[in-house]
Formats: sequence, C-alpha cells, structure tokens
Amino acid sequence: MVGNNVIVISVGNGQVSSLASSEKLLVYDMDSRKIIAEIPSPGIDVNLLEELLEEYDASILVSAGIPEESALAIEEGGVKVHIVKPVRIEEFLEGI
Repeated sequence: MVGNNVIVISVGNGQVSSLASSEKLLVYDMDSRKIIAEIPSPGIDVNLLEELLEEYDASILVSAGIPEESALAIEEGGVKVHIVKPVRIEEFLEGI
C-alpha cells in the first residue's frame, strides 16, 4: 500500500536500539498514534525482518543501528530505514 503510515521501531531496554541488540519490534500506527503490535525481535535475520515489515505493510523502519547490507535489502523492498540516536521509546513516540 502506498502512503501507509505504519512504522516499525527496534527496541531494547526501553529505548530505540540497534537491530542486533533489540528485544522487540514495536509496530506503530501513525494515524491512530497507537502501538498495534509488539513482536519479539528477529535480530539481524533480514529475511524474517522483511516478512514482518511486509505483513504489517510498514513504510519505515526506525533503529539505532543496522548493518548496511541489511538496510539496503530492506530499502530495496520499499521500506525506508531511519537511523536515530538511542532514546527512551516514550520520548521518541512523543516527538513524532
């Protein structure tokens, strides 16, 4: 779907984290401003991550770090990758 407003955020220790150190992924709907799912993190398993992004029709993946090859593969699938500084997840969600 073009123009969807679903983002996926890698989370570890209550903050935006790198994909490798994430404990879970939050699926966040920007329109309703609600978390619609919490999924155990696939770590750096790009194939599994791509399946999750497709399942939720995500348009953006937010992380504090992701291997460049993984980021390129994800972006080739139509999902933008945004790298941000580690910040508490509540603070991040308030700022978007």
